[in-house]
Amino acid sequence: MGILMDRQDRHLTVDDLEMLCIPKRYYMATLDNVTKSKDVKEKLRSYVESVVNGRAAGAGLLIRGETSTGKTYAACSVLKRLRAYVTGFSGLFLDSTMISEDFLRAEFMGEGVRNMERIVDVELLVLDDIGSEKKFEQERIFEIFKQRCNNLKRTIITTNLLKEDDFIKHFGIYGKKFYDMVSGCCLTVEFPDTNLRTSLEADRLEKEIIQG
Repeated sequence: MGILMDRQDRHLTVDDLEMLCIPKRYYMATLDNVTKSKDVKEKLRSYVESVVNGRAAGAGLLIRGETSTGKTYAACSVLKRLRAYVTGFSGLFLDSTMISEDFLRAEFMGEGVRNMERIVDVELLVLDDIGSEKKFEQERIFEIFKQRCNNLKRTIITTNLLKEDDFIKHFGIYGKKFYDMVSGCCLTVEFPDTNLRTSLEADRLEKEIIQG
């Protein structure tokens, strides 16, 4: 784990976090607090190290587990850490329920680049909560992941879809192929069945209320 021990985090500004499109509730997310599971934490740290060192081109993460286990928190932590470590690193957090045709055609933050172009080209894309999107969004999600996978672009997927059959049931005709592509392009990280989200938010609120 040398690179993570030796490197210093660059302080992320609000502009950094907004450029990554990380939801405000995850602005303070860190790998240190991601989970009590040492195995999961080690996998996430090793993944960050592999990206920083340029290993396993195009490899992503499949973060799966039950609701409220901290999957989104973990994905945001990885995205933040890489932005802090690698100068100019481009990343994007995307809620799977946001992928409509109008959204994909719209400009990204007024930069003159369409959201679809940004989604396809960014170095690391987080597709959050796969399985919650509507039927008409599923084909787009499949196409985005396929294009990124074929072009060795890294993608992190968070999902409650725990088995191959869940993917097939949810994505229909795309299910089997989608699952096979994800399995081939992503390291799987299984989150323990504990309600980490509620625990973390309760701790945060208590500190804000008591400490002011």
